[in-house]
Amino acid sequence: MEGLTEDQFKETLIKQGIYQELMKHVVLRSEYEELKSNKTPDLINLRKKIERQKEEISSLKIQIEKEQIAKQLAVSNLEFYQSKYVFFEAALFQEYVFGDRLPFFKKVYDFLKSNNVYKSTFGDFCYSIQNNSSERKLNFSLINSKLSRDDLGYFLSCLGNFYEYKYLEYKKWLKNRVIIEVEKNGYMDTTQFKRHIRDYESAINKPQMKEKIDKLFSQII
Repeated sequence: MEGLTEDQFKETLIKQGIYQELMKHVVLRSEYEELKSNKTPDLINLRKKIERQKEEISSLKIQIEKEQIAKQLAVSNLEFYQSKYVFFEAALFQEYVFGDRLPFFKKVYDFLKSNNVYKSTFGDFCYSIQNNSSERKLNFSLINSKLSRDDLGYFLSCLGNFYEYKYLEYKKWLKNRVIIEVEKNGYMDTTQFKRHIRDYESAINKPQMKEKIDKLFSQII
């Protein structure tokens, strides 16, 4: 388009719709150059931000792991505490067939447990000697126990000296509550076991276990 002035040339391009397209390319080129000039600092800042986030995530993971370990330890301690020392809060206000000597009967429980006669928890033991707990049995076992039948019988005889539940005599309470495993899959209630629930027959037949049983019950007041 020789002989056209610049304005005439521009007007011609506008009429043909070419000028607008050229201006679009100019704008895009300008944006590209601006983006190109800012690319390096943006990437550096982005990398720094990513590194900070990685550090924060790593720190959070460590904190979560510590909290999980602490939680597991707390649960383990609670289970141990409940099984060894604590009878639940509700049990503190129950009435027991042996009166209010419950702290002393922890020693009775420990004696039975250490001699492999009673295998459940102290909480179960406490529940079994509540006045109104007829459905819970005291399951004793002489299998692998350090006590003989006469030893356990003497123990139950001594236990009767502390029985206070006036609505049911001791022998009937034993029959309702106590089950004794005398051999594998072989059980007796205290009616079948009653000939053993007494003192030893003679001084000759009193083993060392009698001294341990006597000492145990002498601590209960």
